[in-house]
Amino acid sequence: MIELFIVLFLIGFVWILFAVVHDLRTTEVPDWLNFSLALFGLSTRFFYSLFYHDFSYFYQGIIWLGIFFVLGIVLYYIHTFAAGDAKLFISLGAILPIYNNFSLNIKPMLIFVVLFFVVGSLFSLLAVVFFTLLHPKKVFSSFLNYLSNKVYFFFFVLFFVVSLVSLFFNTFFFVLIFILYIFYILTLIIDSQFMQKYVSPNELMEGDWLVHDVVVGGKVIRATWHGLDKKDIELFKKHKKEVLIRQGVCFTPVFLISYIIFIFLYLNNFYGIL
Repeated sequence: MIELFIVLFLIGFVWILFAVVHDLRTTEVPDWLNFSLALFGLSTRFFYSLFYHDFSYFYQGIIWLGIFFVLGIVLYYIHTFAAGDAKLFISLGAILPIYNNFSLNIKPMLIFVVLFFVVGSLFSLLAVVFFTLLHPKKVFSSFLNYLSNKVYFFFFVLFFVVSLVSLFFNTFFFVLIFILYIFYILTLIIDSQFMQKYVSPNELMEGDWLVHDVVVGGKVIRATWHGLDKKDIELFKKHKKEVLIRQGVCFTPVFLISYIIFIFLYLNNFYGIL
């Protein structure tokens, strides 16, 4: 069994590493990379199962690919993942199952998902801290502008006062809420100040996110989570219209970090959790 998972883990590592490099260079993860990862994972499982006359390893790859497909789609539609990230996550369902038994695979797969979200949360936090420290004056000025809004200011004061009161009772729950609220405002500031830019139509790629709806050639191009398609881009090129798009932080390093930690836990049987 160990031979199979060494091969699978190596395939996953190489593919994820390539996805990170491609994402950093082009801000996208190509479909062929995600699909080929799932294909190589299932093919490896199939030939291993054929050789050892035990197709349970192959079936586990299919089952968990389906489970990750459902989970990836859900995370995509609640705007946790972009399309390329969702497809990469789905493809890992064909790589990660360790055992040839569904019930035994539940624990390590759940550990990977939890690990992934923990690393993703820390990564997002570090991204916000990085931009804040890099442009402190601009961020602070924008923060004050947000607080000039009555709604933002009301919740800021409310959470601050409740946090102070809760400290007298040694309760840090409301302090955490106050910190998360500040983090939320900082996230909005980072998005508006550093994640948006105007690009020429020739620079547009499929999946690019519009910041606002755009009227071009008498047609309204909606700013949706699905991003631009080929027809939208051709329309912008035809009318030579610059477009304000939103660029997210490169998220594929989260896959790589989570994957490496997961492999470490498995190979070292870290406290027997896998």
